[in-house]
Amino acid sequence: MRILIAAGGTGGHIYPALAVIANLRERVPDVELRW
Repeated sequence: MRILIAAGGTGGHIYPALAVIANLRERVPDVELRW
């Protein structure tokens, strides 16, 4: 599975995106994530 994550440059956008990425990596081992 390939997923593109888009977030703004502030912490209010980056930290939720990082949480989503961490959760996806736990649930989908072969996920490919890009910023």
